[in-house]
Formats: sequence, structure tokens, C-alpha cells
Amino acid sequence: MVQTLSRTHKSWMQWLAAAAALMVLGACEAPTRSADYRDRTKIIVGKETVSLTVAVPETGAGLAGIEATKFEQFVRRYLEQGHGQMMVQAAGSAAGVARELLLKEGVRGREIVIAPDASGAANAVVLTYTASTVTLPDCEDWSSNATFNWSNRAQSNFGCATRRNIGLTVQDPADLEKAKDMSGADGEHDAGVINNYRTAPAKAKTKTESTKGTTKK
Repeated sequence: MVQTLSRTHKSWMQWLAAAAALMVLGACEAPTRSADYRDRTKIIVGKETVSLTVAVPETGAGLAGIEATKFEQFVRRYLEQGHGQMMVQAAGSAAGVARELLLKEGVRGREIVIAPDASGAANAVVLTYTASTVTLPDCEDWSSNATFNWSNRAQSNFGCATRRNIGLTVQDPADLEKAKDMSGADGEHDAGVINNYRTAPAKAKTKTESTKGTTKK
């Protein structure tokens, strides 16, 4: 006797066949996003022009108050993130005063360029340099399904927090493109530091023993 499948059984088999076909098609489908999280969470390094206008004293006594604070912060950022030379636009003796102030803050003489100021202001100095900037990923792409992932591809937000933290903590964004060159080592200086480290405990011990052996009268 020929047995026939029930209508429910036939429907179930057809559903399985359709599901299998969809899985095969899905496996052959090209990925909609890159497998490398660095392609999805880009850190973009750019450049910007940073300027500060400050009134320098004629006597060269130095800046004071809010002027001094702004100047120090400006120069500190140049030393950490600046690229190229520091442009100094000033008229008359103000240029020389500004140059001396920059040298005291750690800017090297070859990094300072003096340019004439057409404004004619006696004490006004405009300082300008180029610094690096960084644009970070937003880390707000939660479009992928974390609980249903047949392809086992990385989630849309995978690695974003790590990339964003790197961009936030780096001192100079330009280092994300190219690391700074290593400076040459000073062997004599390094040897002196090591020698001081090795002899310091012995000196401290001798001083302590001599202090204990001394009594006050």
C-alpha cells in the first residue's frame, strides 16, 4: 500500500527546503561591511592654524595675569602638537620682546620666524603655527544584531571604543600617521644617571649612620 505524506508534513518539508536555499544564498552574498574594524572606525588626522594675539610689555618684564596664562598654554600646545615654525607678526621692538619670551618658554630659535605687522599697533603681537587635529568615530552604530549572527562577522560597533580612546589619549595626533623619529642617546649622561642610582643608597646609609653617632650636648 502506498503511503502518502500529510499536508502538514509536506508544508514542513517545503519550509525546510526554502530555509536551506536562503542559507546557501546568504553564504554566497558579499559582506555589507569590511571585516577589519579599522575600516569602519576611522581616525582622521588633519591640520589647523592656531593663532594668539597678545600685547607684550615694552620693557621686556614679561607678561602677567590672563595674558601670561594664555601665552603659556599657547606655547605648550605648540611644543606638544605644533608642526613647522612659529610665525611672529609684530612691529618694532615688540618682535624682539616676543622672541625672548618664546625662547624662555622652550621654543628654539630656529623655530621662530619674524614677519612685519602691517597693523601698526605698537605692542600687539600675533603668534601663529600649524597643529594637528583628530576626528574620532562616534561609536553609535548599533545596527547589527548581537543575538542573531549567522555569518559570525564582527558587530557594527566592534573595536570603536578602543579606537576612540586611542585618539583621545594621544598627545600629538600626527603620531597616528607617523611616529616621531627617535633622538640619539647620550651615553655619558645615561652612564651618569645609572651611577647615581647605584651609589645613592650607599650615600644615604653613610649619612644615616653618621647622624646616629652624633649626640647633642
